[in-house]
Amino acid sequence: MICHVFKRRRRANGELLESREWFGALRLDWESRTRRWCLGTPDCREAERLLHAERVKAEKRHHGLIPPEEHAVAQGRSLNELLEAFLADLRLLGRAEGTLRKYRYMHVLFEHCRWKKIGDVTARSFCDWRAHSTLAPRTLNALLKDTGTFFRWLRRQRMVSENPLEFVPCMDTRRLEKFRRALTEGEVRRLIAAAPYDRAVIYLLAVYTGLRRAEIGQLTIGDFVFDSPAPFVRVRASTAKNPKESQLRLRPEVVEAIRSVLPDSASATERMFSSVPRVRTFKKDLERAGIAFADGDARRVDFHALRDTFGTHLAASGVAPFVLKELMRHSTVQQSEKYYIDARHLPLAAAVASLPAFSLPLMAVL
Repeated sequence: MICHVFKRRRRANGELLESREWFGALRLDWESRTRRWCLGTPDCREAERLLHAERVKAEKRHHGLIPPEEHAVAQGRSLNELLEAFLADLRLLGRAEGTLRKYRYMHVLFEHCRWKKIGDVTARSFCDWRAHSTLAPRTLNALLKDTGTFFRWLRRQRMVSENPLEFVPCMDTRRLEKFRRALTEGEVRRLIAAAPYDRAVIYLLAVYTGLRRAEIGQLTIGDFVFDSPAPFVRVRASTAKNPKESQLRLRPEVVEAIRSVLPDSASATERMFSSVPRVRTFKKDLERAGIAFADGDARRVDFHALRDTFGTHLAASGVAPFVLKELMRHSTVQQSEKYYIDARHLPLAAAVASLPAFSLPLMAVL
């Protein structure tokens, strides 16, 4: 170990000059280099006291008795500033914009819980806010999970030692009905027939591919490949939620519809659709088609319900679970089956009717 004070010396015009203030030199047994810095005092005893205090602090930090120096720095920064640094790191790792948008929503959580800095984040304040929140239970669980991801990043940056919300339980959503429903075949036909042609093309594409609204909005003309034995649309990794590049096969009906709206002269990098219907516009098209936006169970039909419709129709047609997962572009089969299949549209009665017929023997008459 090296631990001593000294004064810097240098020669100027043949004369040896000495610094007025004392410097410290410190290298502990587990360190590879010696740190040297000005102690800011001309008093030797005060310099030795300051150096000793720094050595004790470094030893305590090494043995985990006090938090790392990064903790103190992070405590002085605002949560919004740290969140922006987290988002910048995710962007460098190539995360999709949809993922960044999800984590950016934590700004709203910070505001509602009145969290300004890391020290303000407590399990009690979160639970008190959650108890009076009007957000859906699944949304609250997603916020809790996203906050946990944010604090795991802070731990990797050595800015915190633990997640204050680590032991906050998620809300039980097992008894909750799905808040979104799939469209029946008849409702899909009515929607496509009632909507203006340019929007009907988008709805047809969504029902046959399961593309999300944001993914459709970022499709370019060059993403559609028709001069192939099996025409497909390319979902680029930069626009996908995964983010992974995928090639989705197109049915002849979709190919014909897309070709009918292609401009005569356009570059491959031009957006295919100038706009994708938002909720207000989609509601108007549902009204034209005589389809209720919400049913008696408060299950809604929004644009993302077209993706549910795609998954439900695949399951009803009897595709294998793994095939369903690949077409839905999910990481697990369970995700497809749990969230994107509307059991009310499955041929359950026909499945029971297909079972072998069994009957009891005739009972003897006494």
